[in-house]
Amino acid sequence: MNKKRKTIALGIGFSVSLLLGGCFEMKSSEKQSIEESTPRSKGEEDYYISVQEYTGQGYKLPNGEKTDKIAKEHRKEIDKAVKKFFREKYKTEVIVHNTVGAVDGATVFVESVGEPHFYTFAVIPIDLNEEEVLTDRVWSQEGEVENAIMAGGKFSTPYYYVNAIEYEFDPLLKEYLKNPHMEKAAWKEKFKEATFNLEGLLITLDLYMSEPNIEPEETIFNKIVSDIERMEGLPSGTYSIMLNDNLILKDSAIGTTDNSLIRTKPDSIIKE
Repeated sequence: MNKKRKTIALGIGFSVSLLLGGCFEMKSSEKQSIEESTPRSKGEEDYYISVQEYTGQGYKLPNGEKTDKIAKEHRKEIDKAVKKFFREKYKTEVIVHNTVGAVDGATVFVESVGEPHFYTFAVIPIDLNEEEVLTDRVWSQEGEVENAIMAGGKFSTPYYYVNAIEYEFDPLLKEYLKNPHMEKAAWKEKFKEATFNLEGLLITLDLYMSEPNIEPEETIFNKIVSDIERMEGLPSGTYSIMLNDNLILKDSAIGTTDNSLIRTKPDSIIKE
């Protein structure tokens, strides 16, 4: 999964204003719910990797072994079909980063070209009996691309990812489909004019310790929380904060585990 979920590796004593840039990005719909966790087990070192080293190697979707092989053999036609799908349905040019086999098809991860800048994915069906890629049937999960467009039209940095509840931003989505080549400054102005429920924009800080074999530090976590609470000029929305150790599961790109420190609903931070 070459598209990178941007995370933050934390050093002891670093406040949120001094965080170090980290390494990979994944769409919210692919990641495990932040209320859940993945426990570490001794003897499973081969399944984990330092977050700084992770570039998507070993990433898998369930029951995708056969379709993954077919998808790799038909990569060029998949890329062409997915790019056409985004041009026609969302008026958006995309770069295809990776294709991963899944049940009865393949998930294709893409990045938009230009503004608003966003990451998302589409699904292309595969006929296992004929070993054929059904290039005329590309589809996307309901609200997935729309959510990504609205999250990228709002505000983003390498330090967090954003989920936008679709109905809150429906007028702006319609504006995008009419004029997908609008400049970034113009989008910012439109967001200033827009009114929305603060719970409709979910902003998650997904943070990692900078060194292996170090448990998430409660003092660092509390410092991050207090900094976010008092900072001015942050985008309006509902903030969740996670501080994980330094390891991430290779096949699922999940870093949240039973030792992670988490602040989320119903105790999220609201910034107006």
